[in-house]
Amino acid sequence: MMLVDDAWATIGSANILTRSFHADTELNASFWHPDTVHALRTELLAEHLGVDTARLELSAALRLFAERARRNRAARSARQPLAGLAWALDGSRYGLEQASG
Repeated sequence: MMLVDDAWATIGSANILTRSFHADTELNASFWHPDTVHALRTELLAEHLGVDTARLELSAALRLFAERARRNRAARSARQPLAGLAWALDGSRYGLEQASG
């Protein structure tokens, strides 16, 4: 799934490869419908943050997501409970974090 600017979305299984578009039975549905895309964004963020962002502008909602993800990374490192499901990955340690659980 990809949501862009609370206006356009695509949902499906296709990869950005020639094979996905021409050989496999992969499919995406893409649409321009700001009300629906906004609703999808707020539902996803509610699920991952535990916070209703429906009244926030997109940029404010994304700042909240980034802030919560950074706080959850620190909480996870300290083995404390997370607030929601999102946490920021440290790109330089990503493989190590996965290997150590």
